[in-house]
Amino acid sequence: MELPATLEAIKEARPSETALASYVGDYWSDELRATYHVTIKAGKLWLEDLTGADGIVHHTLPFDELLPLQMDEFALTGAPVVFRFVRKTTVTGFALNGFHERGILFVRKKTD
Repeated sequence: MELPATLEAIKEARPSETALASYVGDYWSDELRATYHVTIKAGKLWLEDLTGADGIVHHTLPFDELLPLQMDEFALTGAPVVFRFVRKTTVTGFALNGFHERGILFVRKKTD
């Protein structure tokens, strides 16, 4: 027997440019041995590129806009990838879910 599903509408996320600025930075994954660079362009959040542990900039993902889904959650346009940011008082990292991977952790690198 199948139980009925209860769905709730969520309010569309429309973060301000000031709110988006809290996500900007470089994020390192021990698992992927890569740094993802997140930036703002034209008032929108973007995955700029990734740099491998070898220091080479790689273009293996469709680097594109991160569309807000809800608070601290963004979908990468052009790929089935979702970034779920984690924050304490500030954004400290994110979990990456997409393709066949789930929960790949990235930690925000400290700025100098």
